[in-house]
Amino acid sequence: MPFQQSLIALPTLNEARAVPEYECNICQKTGTPIVRVTLTRFGDGVPDVAGGGSYGPGQTLERISLVAFKRANALGFCELSVPTGGGSATNQLKCNIYRTTGDLFATVEEEPRGVVSSLLQSSSSSTFGSSSYLVTVVATNSRFWIRGDIANRNITVVKESDKSKPVISIDPGENLQFKEDSSCYYRLRVQPKTDAGVFIMALLAIDRLPGSHRS
Repeated sequence: MPFQQSLIALPTLNEARAVPEYECNICQKTGTPIVRVTLTRFGDGVPDVAGGGSYGPGQTLERISLVAFKRANALGFCELSVPTGGGSATNQLKCNIYRTTGDLFATVEEEPRGVVSSLLQSSSSSTFGSSSYLVTVVATNSRFWIRGDIANRNITVVKESDKSKPVISIDPGENLQFKEDSSCYYRLRVQPKTDAGVFIMALLAIDRLPGSHRS
């Protein structure tokens, strides 16, 4: 998933209505589209399309797909379970990220607040949001944490082996250099040599959870 720009404008999906599909663009900091995002809703309690399992009642299966804007080649997709009911058990994110071939690339899971705080307490950052998310790249078993104030888009992505240096920093879209509603985009500052694609997928999936945005 080749994202080489140091600054990326990522659209929010928290209020998107996937009936049957919703589309938007990932942009450069100037507003030039680089990737098209498609959100598709499949229904409640149905098998996931990639064949990894089924989701039960009270959960809606959605797919987020990325396609290069100019060349129109597929870049990958993720499938996630969006909770539709209340209660702490139903609010846990379940997300798998796939290559274009359908092979599993990475998983995303929400971690209990106490566990994450303990694991990351040696980090130089003292900001912890209400939820933190573990991204595991399957082929290498590399682990990354998405953490911070998710609702207000004050977030960092850190590698487990080096928690002190974020590989991606995320902030609200007020400082983007194009005229869009700042509430519809937020900004990613990506460090050199970072494959941002997997984290973009994860952030888009997190955006689908209730409570993941400012009220």
